[in-house]
Amino acid sequence: MAITTQIKNCCSNCSQINSESKPEMNNDSAVMHSFLKLPALYVIGFSVLYLRSVLSITTLVELPDALDKSLLLIASAFLLLHCVSKLDLYSKHIALIVLSVSIGFISYLVSGETASFVVILAVLSTASITDIDCVVRYWLFLSVALMLFLITMFAIQMVCDPQGIKYFSRLSDSGLILKKRWSFYFSHPNMFGAMVLMSCSAFVYLYQNRIGFIHYFLILLIALFVFALSDSKTSSILICLLVVLSVIQRLFRLFDTAQARILVGLLPLGAFLIVYFVSGPLYTSSLGGLLTGRISLWHACYVNQGLSLFGNKFIETTSIGVNGWTYYYTTLDCAYASGLFVLGIAFSLWFVWAVWKCARWRGYDSGRVLPALIIMLVLGFSEVHIFTFAICYVNLFLGRPLFEFPERTCIG
Repeated sequence: MAITTQIKNCCSNCSQINSESKPEMNNDSAVMHSFLKLPALYVIGFSVLYLRSVLSITTLVELPDALDKSLLLIASAFLLLHCVSKLDLYSKHIALIVLSVSIGFISYLVSGETASFVVILAVLSTASITDIDCVVRYWLFLSVALMLFLITMFAIQMVCDPQGIKYFSRLSDSGLILKKRWSFYFSHPNMFGAMVLMSCSAFVYLYQNRIGFIHYFLILLIALFVFALSDSKTSSILICLLVVLSVIQRLFRLFDTAQARILVGLLPLGAFLIVYFVSGPLYTSSLGGLLTGRISLWHACYVNQGLSLFGNKFIETTSIGVNGWTYYYTTLDCAYASGLFVLGIAFSLWFVWAVWKCARWRGYDSGRVLPALIIMLVLGFSEVHIFTFAICYVNLFLGRPLFEFPERTCIG
């Protein structure tokens, strides 16, 4: 069928690069537009899924529930059709595919949250893409375009209707406004910060072997911009950490070692265990106030919802901090707490296993992939956004190692 005909494989002139090879720049225009040379079914499904995710995390347009479900259904259909078109690759792994999709779909039905299903669907469909760099370029292109559009809209409103701009406030203990936090039409300033962080991470991943001092300097300026305007401390710090990890890799090749692969592969398991123990068996009121009160919310979820195999519906709750403030929680700001108490043990174990396989797989350039994984996993402690499709591209790395398909990367 014409619709299943693939556009030529990305970057046909690319060759496998190892840690000692020097990147060439013989065809910059082909590399720049390589994301257009992805399978048609995959591009359509990916784009619709990205659009759905963007509409759910921004405030310019209110996303009706019926439209949200329709976009998810359309994206799922195209991505599954893409998988069917690659049946020669997937046919030996039917049991793994059925088990993974079942975990995500049942978690969606039980918890009402689509995150686990979307992550698994994106991971499985991306596994068959010959060149993962092309997917990352496409994600980065969409994300930069989105942020430029939102920042432009924000600037226009600043000029035309400054009184109408909504902002978030960081308050002092006495209730005074310490800082206005701009979200640039994202649902929360931290979402904007996370999007900028992941865009910087994707840029460093793609051009690790070509970036220099000026690029690092500009990335640090971006961190300052995020901190000054959105006051997203975690994202600002992680952008700085991203630069540090990139420089360490350039100087010492630290992430090429087997020890680094094992350590990074174990990070999500350690994160889930830490969240479980500090929210449950080891919880104290003094711990509860850490991470701006997030741990008290984890504890409330542990007590009220508990653990289950396929998840629970999130229950909005309140807690009183050590400063006497009452915290109102309408979302669970930790990916690992969300995994344990909302998305379910089955998905959490699947995620741990997928990251373990990805970190240890030698088909990837570990010097580029491991720093990206570290940034994502650390962000997961304070934000649930690592399971948001439009925000976190790093999950797309998880698919190929599950099936151990051979990997080929673009020169970048």
